[in-house]
Amino acid sequence: MYEEFYGFSRRPFSLLPDATFFFSNRKHDDTLNTLQGALSNQFGFCVVTGEIGAGKTTISRKLVDIIRSDYHVGVVSNTHEAFGDLISWIASAFELPLHDQSRAELHQAFVEHVKRVFGKGKRTVLVVDEAQNLSVAGLEELRILANINTDAEQMLQIVLIGQLQLRERLNHPDLEQFKQRIVVHHHLGALDHDECLDYIRFRTACAKGDPGLFTDEACTAVYHYSGGIPRLINRLCDTALLYGHAESCPVVGIELVAEAIKDQQAGVLSSAIWKQTSAAPDTQPPLPIAHPGNDDTGSPPTLVATGDRQTTATVLADTPTEVEVKPVASVPGKDEETIEEAEDKSRLSRRARWIDAVSLLLFFALILVLVLGNSNLSG
Repeated sequence: MYEEFYGFSRRPFSLLPDATFFFSNRKHDDTLNTLQGALSNQFGFCVVTGEIGAGKTTISRKLVDIIRSDYHVGVVSNTHEAFGDLISWIASAFELPLHDQSRAELHQAFVEHVKRVFGKGKRTVLVVDEAQNLSVAGLEELRILANINTDAEQMLQIVLIGQLQLRERLNHPDLEQFKQRIVVHHHLGALDHDECLDYIRFRTACAKGDPGLFTDEACTAVYHYSGGIPRLINRLCDTALLYGHAESCPVVGIELVAEAIKDQQAGVLSSAIWKQTSAAPDTQPPLPIAHPGNDDTGSPPTLVATGDRQTTATVLADTPTEVEVKPVASVPGKDEETIEEAEDKSRLSRRARWIDAVSLLLFFALILVLVLGNSNLSG
C-alpha cells in the first residue's frame, strides 16, 4: 500500500489498539497516572469511561505493560452475555484450567488462585474492557469476587473500562453496594485542536515517517471532522494517505483530507484507489470506509474475511465490477423516451457536481477562517 511510498515502517494509523502508539498528552497521562495511583494505593474498584474510539483500550494495554512486572494481571474483553459466563472468561484470562467445571467451582478456583498469588507477594489485578456490556448480574458477580479482600489486605483489584453506558449501568438501584466500592471514576475526553495536531505528527514519527507529512491545514480539517476522537482521526488519516499514494502526492494537504471526508460521508473510496489496487494481483481492494457516525447507530458493521485476516468495515452493495454489455434491440416508441431520460440524468449529474463544488469551496473557506482565527489568537 502506501507504506513504501511515504517511507513508513508500518501503517501509522491502524485501527488496531497498540500500546507502542500510546500518545502521551495531558488527558491520556492523567488517566494512566490515576489508574497507577489507584492500584498502588490498593483501591478495590476503578472505573474509566470515555467516548467510542477515545483510546480507552490503548490506555488499558499500556497500563498492563507498565504494571505486569509488579502485579498478577488478567484482561477480559469478552463481556457480553452471548459469549458465555463471565467467570469462565476470568478463569481463562488467568490461564486456570476449566475442565467443564460449574460456575461455583470456577469461582472457588479463582479465589484460591488469588490467595496463592498473594502468598507469593503479588496482588492480582483484573482489567475488564468493554465493561458497558456487563449485565447487572455480571457486575454483581465482580463485587462478590472482590469479597476476598479484607480491610487489611487487598488481594484483588478490579479496573473497569467502558463507554458512557457504563455510568448509566452503575446507577442501577441493584448496584448500590457495588457503586459504594468504586474509589476512582475517571472520564477520558477527546483531544483538543493542538493535541490532534501533535497526535498525527506523533503517529507518523512512530512509524518512521516524516512528522510534517500532514500540513497544519490538513490536521485542522481532520480535527474538525473527527471531533478529536483518535479512532476517527486514524480512519481519516489512513484514507488520506491512500489517496495521497494514489495521486503521488509527497505531502498530505487539505485537498486530500477534504476528498477523504467527502468520500467517507458517502461511504465510498475514490475510484483512483480501486484502479491502483486492482492493478496489483497480490492485494485485495481496500474495503469501503464506514461513516464515522456508524459506531453510534447500534447497527454492527459486517465482518468480512480478507485472506488470513479479518477486517471490520461497512460493506456497500455498489462495488466496482466488470459487466458484460450486450446490444439491446430497439423498442418502438421507447427511443425518444430513453433520450429524454438520459438528458434529464445528465442535467441532474451536472447539477450534483456543481453543488459538490460549491460545498467543497465553502468547506475550504471555513477551514481558512478557523486557521486564521487560531493564528490571530496565538499571535
